[in-house]
Amino acid sequence: MGTAEWGLSVMTAGVAAVAYLGWLLTRAIWTGRPIHRVPVSTSLLVAIVATLALPLMQRSGEPVVVAAVVSEPTGVCLESSPDSGAQVVTSEHRALVHGLANVQADCAIWAVIEDLGGGGIWLQGPATRDQSSWHLDLVLGDERPTRDELRYRVNVLAISPETSHYLSEAAQGGTVLSLGAMPPSSDWIARGLAIAVAG
Repeated sequence: MGTAEWGLSVMTAGVAAVAYLGWLLTRAIWTGRPIHRVPVSTSLLVAIVATLALPLMQRSGEPVVVAAVVSEPTGVCLESSPDSGAQVVTSEHRALVHGLANVQADCAIWAVIEDLGGGGIWLQGPATRDQSSWHLDLVLGDERPTRDELRYRVNVLAISPETSHYLSEAAQGGTVLSLGAMPPSSDWIARGLAIAVAG
């Protein structure tokens, strides 16, 4: 009998003992018996032993999986070296980033935006594409006017169609796709594009 089966047996015996004690108490109350001292019964001892034995039967040497990370293979979306000729045009709280399409046809192009003032990192995309180029229309800044320029750094990468579909579904309804850190990838199309928009 393994540890799991033994633990189940002890737990079942303990539950049965507690249920028996409950039945005895209910019967005593129902029949109107007076309260008096009784010796410790076998069922109570079984319940106490079961309660104490279960934590001791756990093996401490077994590995425990706390979290798992799934990573897609990188380096599969770029057709050539990432010389995209990426260019940026800003207008109020928006930035249009465009470049050459050196990406596999079924892959998607997304932007990883770093807020240099606030420290946040988030995703926007996917880019619209034609035969020779791609275009990312990025929303930057917020509606509250400020005196200072808002500075960002934009990184553009190519990702698999499955990942892009998942991100598009997650971004429905204007949800911001925040990141805790820059994603590891070798499919970068452009890195460190500096953008400043009016506050």
